[in-house]
Amino acid sequence: MWVLNILIFFLLINNAENVKKLPDLERWNNYVERLGEVDSKNYIVDENGVYCKVCNIKFVTTYHNSGKMHQKKLSRIFLNNNKK
Repeated sequence: MWVLNILIFFLLINNAENVKKLPDLERWNNYVERLGEVDSKNYIVDENGVYCKVCNIKFVTTYHNSGKMHQKKLSRIFLNNNKK
């Protein structure tokens, strides 16, 4: 019986390590969906990603040479320098 308990314990640990972690853009999109239409004036969704007007941060979707999608968070300083 104790062997079965140890086996179940290791299976649970292995399963917990394999859980998919959401990238920042997906977490932001989930947050935006939860807000609904109330705060839609605070963000802009375009083909490259999502821009938050309140925190002045843009989440940009880029692609590696292999075609794998990657989300990059641009800082406030970078965005402010590009506006000039």
